[in-house]
Amino acid sequence: MLEFMKNKILIPVLITGALAAFFSFRYSGAFANQNNERKNVVMETVRTAIEQGHFQPRPLDDSFSAIVFKKTFNILDYRKNFFIHKDIDALSTYEYAIDDEIKNGSVAFFDAVNAIFSKRIDSAEVYYKSILKTPFDFTTNDSAKFDGDDLSYATNEAALKQRWTDYMKYLTLSKYEDLKKAQEANKEKDAKKKTLSELEVEARQSVQKNQDLFFKRLRKLDNDERFAIYVNAITNSEDPHTDYLPPDDKARFDESMSGSFFGIGAQLQEDEGNIKIVAIIAGSPCWKQGELKVNDVITKVAQGNAEPTEVAGRDLDEVVKLIRGPKGTVVKLTVKKV
Repeated sequence: MLEFMKNKILIPVLITGALAAFFSFRYSGAFANQNNERKNVVMETVRTAIEQGHFQPRPLDDSFSAIVFKKTFNILDYRKNFFIHKDIDALSTYEYAIDDEIKNGSVAFFDAVNAIFSKRIDSAEVYYKSILKTPFDFTTNDSAKFDGDDLSYATNEAALKQRWTDYMKYLTLSKYEDLKKAQEANKEKDAKKKTLSELEVEARQSVQKNQDLFFKRLRKLDNDERFAIYVNAITNSEDPHTDYLPPDDKARFDESMSGSFFGIGAQLQEDEGNIKIVAIIAGSPCWKQGELKVNDVITKVAQGNAEPTEVAGRDLDEVVKLIRGPKGTVVKLTVKKV
């Protein structure tokens, strides 16, 4: 567990900040409704920015379209836990048409992806809740892959449910091992030890709680936020350092660029449901403390002597709020090392 004292941190104005600000388009009410006309305006502005705002812009052609097509699914479903083969096949008609949509200000591909993704979220929620009702048998020899780069999309819904079963079993086993080790390390003689069956139940309940939070976060992503994800698939395909910021993200960006804020001095990022450290600010509290490293995954956060809060499944904003606080308070992080 790492402890930090929050102090004032100066944030330098970076060139990447200028790029991000450049792509933070503001239109009155543009993200307050789901009107396609508003989205078309954003798409037109993105096209203009890509073609005129880069030194050597990439051509908006079929090759660019294919990159955006793949990136969109990687962002929405890296682990391939939601879409199945027939979904990708149905959407494949857009693979080489996205460049034309960008030029015409169309959002047909986004609307089609969003509709299917919403249905797949509903199905996946039913899967994990059903799976976690039954105890797992950890005595069998099983194997499974969870890296999206090594997986193809499930052939059908039955195969997709099996993928969720394997994933829930893996998460439960991981938690089960943590609980068992913690119990074995408990030196108190009077402490009542739980049976392995009780630990398995507790592990499943913990995974259930984290998955509930994760799906709550998915539900919080409205159409406009998903549209922002799609737009970023486009801008990042042109240049990985070019980002589109919807109003809420733009407000947070302005805060970080305003000169100072109170925090531990670590830049966080959501990565496959985890909150990962992606940068340590030189001179900050965690930089001086020295134990927190890039790629560490935050698992728990506690303010002062308060009970630690598990962060698995929480969105980035919630975790940032748990960490930040008044100047001089202590924050404790439990992290998983690389």
